[in-house]
Amino acid sequence: MGDYTTVADLGCGPGYSTRLVHRVLRPALTLGLDNAASHLELARREPLAAVRFFAARRHAHAVASPSADFAILPFLAGSSERSRRVLRVWAEAVGPGGQLVVQETSELATDVPALKRYYSHVEAMQAHYGQALYVGRTLDRLAEKSGWHLRELRQTRLALRLPVMARLHAMNLRTWRRDPFVVEHWTQGELDQLLAELEALTKEDTPGVVHSVLAEAHWVI
Repeated sequence: MGDYTTVADLGCGPGYSTRLVHRVLRPALTLGLDNAASHLELARREPLAAVRFFAARRHAHAVASPSADFAILPFLAGSSERSRRVLRVWAEAVGPGGQLVVQETSELATDVPALKRYYSHVEAMQAHYGQALYVGRTLDRLAEKSGWHLRELRQTRLALRLPVMARLHAMNLRTWRRDPFVVEHWTQGELDQLLAELEALTKEDTPGVVHSVLAEAHWVI
């Protein structure tokens, strides 16, 4: 991809991906940005030279940090217009000649009933908030009027281990089960049952995979 002075991990969470990006690309400075204070607190517990973490405001997507010449944005999850607004902000933050890689899910397929229900619930919840579960299907169009120009789009098929996915989804379910939309549309008993089914699938010897398609777009200004 080239040599970079400053690389930004947008939506860095607790910093695991930020450290990985820093090790792989080896820029002079790597920035981790997130709007969750709890994530940033965890990220800062393991200081690393040339890696710094900053807060991004949730709604404005503005950043109080140095600008970057290369940025990675793992998940947009928004509607087309909302995603374009986010991309326009990052186009201003990165600046002329900058590059951006966005990774998004295009497909999640499984025959496991618990996971199928989970994906259905998540898709309905995201739609209610103007988001989309499969934003990866639209990455080729999101560059329009965003300030970015699409250089390359790749779709990668993955077979993800069922226990790993079930563990991830169980963690997420515990987080969003109290969401007002969720409470209105599903009983806590239904969610308890779904959580129990997901947790039963987390045993390491549970066979099966989730078939996923990951879209990766490489954009330039």
